[in-house]
Amino acid sequence: MKCHIYILAISCIIPVSIWAQPCQNGMVGAYPCKEIALQSRLTLPELGATGDGNDIWGWWDTLTGKEYALVGLFNGTAFVDISDPSNPIRLGNLPTHTVNSIWRDIKVYKNHAYIVSEATGHGLQVFDLTRLRTVTNPPVIFTEDGWVGFAGGNAHNVIVNEETGFIYTVGTRSNCAGGIVYFDVSNPKSPVMKDCYSTDGYSHDAVCFVYRGPDTLHIGKEICIGFNEDTYTIIDVSDKENTEQISRNSYVGSRYSHQGWITDDHRYLLLDDELDEGGFFHNTKTYLFDISNLSTPIYLGAFFNTTQAIDHNQYIKGRYVYQANYRSGLRILDLAEVAQGELSEVGYFDIYTANNSRGYEGSWSVYPYFRSGNVLISGIDEGLFVVKPNIPHFNFTLNYPSVVELCQGTSGKFELDLTAYAGFSDMVQLQLSNLPSDLSAALSDTLVAPNSHLTLFLNASQQATAQNYSLLLTGMGNDSTSMQTIAMGVKIKQCPTVAVAPKVFLHGAYQPSNTSMEDHLRRLNILPKTPPFSDYNTTLQNYKANLSDDILASTGSDAIVDWVLVELRSDPQTVVARRAALLQKDGDVVDTDGMSPVKFTGVSTGNYYVAVSHRNHLKIMSANALTLIQE
Repeated sequence: MKCHIYILAISCIIPVSIWAQPCQNGMVGAYPCKEIALQSRLTLPELGATGDGNDIWGWWDTLTGKEYALVGLFNGTAFVDISDPSNPIRLGNLPTHTVNSIWRDIKVYKNHAYIVSEATGHGLQVFDLTRLRTVTNPPVIFTEDGWVGFAGGNAHNVIVNEETGFIYTVGTRSNCAGGIVYFDVSNPKSPVMKDCYSTDGYSHDAVCFVYRGPDTLHIGKEICIGFNEDTYTIIDVSDKENTEQISRNSYVGSRYSHQGWITDDHRYLLLDDELDEGGFFHNTKTYLFDISNLSTPIYLGAFFNTTQAIDHNQYIKGRYVYQANYRSGLRILDLAEVAQGELSEVGYFDIYTANNSRGYEGSWSVYPYFRSGNVLISGIDEGLFVVKPNIPHFNFTLNYPSVVELCQGTSGKFELDLTAYAGFSDMVQLQLSNLPSDLSAALSDTLVAPNSHLTLFLNASQQATAQNYSLLLTGMGNDSTSMQTIAMGVKIKQCPTVAVAPKVFLHGAYQPSNTSMEDHLRRLNILPKTPPFSDYNTTLQNYKANLSDDILASTGSDAIVDWVLVELRSDPQTVVARRAALLQKDGDVVDTDGMSPVKFTGVSTGNYYVAVSHRNHLKIMSANALTLIQE
């Protein structure tokens, strides 16, 4: 049988997508839009659904760089490769564990998806997302890689805290009074239920995070904010067996506290109430709260959008809020004026084209966290949409210890890995702020590439209060609108202190006739006021020390000859701590106050070799280890 060449060519290539359409004159085809392009859409049948769609989440595969949509459906979960956002590929589906349900929710931790549903007996499904790498003949039907049952088996939602390795289920009325239930997922395929919080009853949704905001009492603690129908309740879940309620907060206009999210600096909370639009007949309303004090949050005001649509879910990424407002679709709001209780809309994409009135059709949820800048929208009847906002965007992630700890009177350095993404390719300008007077900080670089390894240097003075501090790190792109500020927690501690009082003489400066040394540097006013040990500055406990004029004015046997470097060593080769100190005319080595023994903070009682060096002399060390006791 003959075949024309052009027919053969058409049958042997993949058709070019009809998607990837920009927003022009307020529309993409039939969809109203503003500054958001349509990449692609898959309908519910194309997703393998036998009923409505519901929630959505995403996964970025760090090994391959591919992006995937995880779509909740009436009959299970669909997994879609959106690496080519204009040509999405449904790789397969994981069926519901028991029966179908219009409610399903998904979150991701360490390459595993955790799925709950309101379906009776459904429990917690675990799916290993790395299996998506090897699908060769899609779509396929997957089996779950793990499962955990619990009382009732149904849950309305699942929340993840990637920093702590815990996930949380909410909305199981026959388990923990519908409150927040804790699962340890340190072994991702085998979640272990630890405890729960039921004091405030049913939680419809929650957000859980390691707190680094301005409330110094709670820095470093794991905090959950539950949206509990008539309140938002803030709890400390750091100790899973002894959960503490910090505050329970009602608000004017409450009809059903549904869901909310916090800003990256942990200062503000945005909340959506699912029933207030229908109950009070106002436009879409977003509530804004200042949570700088977790015990007494302050209502800042509300943002009313231009439509009547009911709000459902919202997530914050950097400067922007991404909202799923049922009949009015994805709405992107700017947080630049949130401190003044104001928001502004910068973009939207409406997947429900009939109207923007109050009703429960259209957008269920959104997912904005892909590094590509693509955003997912899940439609109850419309399926999956992949869209791309065209707004000034800059986001970065920062990997560092949850809270860095430092002893009073010491210095430290901490390694940070910064990644800027969402299409950003220029240099990143960094700035530290919100520093208290007794804490100084610096970055190894302030102008860095989008992918950079940095060092944070911190110095706490001896007078620094032993408490928690919240620093702010702001990253800025190539214009003043492209910025993001995140909170960094610092804990200053009182630590054990040992002290030594060496006595040394410098050859050359030494005068045998009066058994003392010359102090020419001081008398000629050329003695450095800060430690001159540049190679060691970042490891010195007091690298920010600064000599006062009073110390330099001392004469006689206490006159300062020069700086020296004092080290404690656990053995002749291993340095435990080093500190800059001052050498007096009579050979006494003293601390930077000009009179005290040399203090080492954070060093435990024990036996140490003591070494002393000068910038122009060879280093000397005690012949034996000396026993040092706590000062």
